[in-house]
Amino acid sequence: MTRSRALVSCALLATLAACADEADPRLDASDDVARCKQQLARIYEGLLAYEREHGGPPPGSGAAFLGALIDSGLWPRTEPVALALSCPGVEPARLCGGAAASTWWQSPRGACTAYAARDQARHPLAQFPTHGGEALVACDNELGPNHARHTNVLCADGSIVTLDLEKLKADGVLPPSADRIPIGPEAPEAVLGGALRKLSRGE
Repeated sequence: MTRSRALVSCALLATLAACADEADPRLDASDDVARCKQQLARIYEGLLAYEREHGGPPPGSGAAFLGALIDSGLWPRTEPVALALSCPGVEPARLCGGAAASTWWQSPRGACTAYAARDQARHPLAQFPTHGGEALVACDNELGPNHARHTNVLCADGSIVTLDLEKLKADGVLPPSADRIPIGPEAPEAVLGGALRKLSRGE
């Protein structure tokens, strides 16, 4: 796909995501949703730097995909960096068994971040960066929803889509009883073309 076609595809995806909502999520989302989007943008910049240095995206899956930014030495192993690799919608004290954030990014670490990330073992990226139809990171953790009703998704072109749980239930994509948007193998095909199925919170 040429760069121009990829940009058109990305723009179309963003338009469809926006049209799926009755109102722009930025108008009614809580502050932690906005801060989450800022952190995802920072993570994307880190992944681009990793690609420039290593010639491709991190090979690990889930938390290991994110942890590569620290393991590679690209980002320092400090508490602020550890916190930057988790969604601000979840209190740090609830993660990683209550361990100090400075110790989070040691294996195993799936419970040490409130983000799910690319499952490179089952769904390796053919190239990076690429179009917006490929998901890299999304709000998800084993304790429950990160935000009251929204889920942010970082795509492989750097765009960030904000999904609305209540709208997806109203549209019949999710059952009325759903309290979160599924991430991983159980994610509906109707949500972002099944892109969320390629994410994992493990490792």
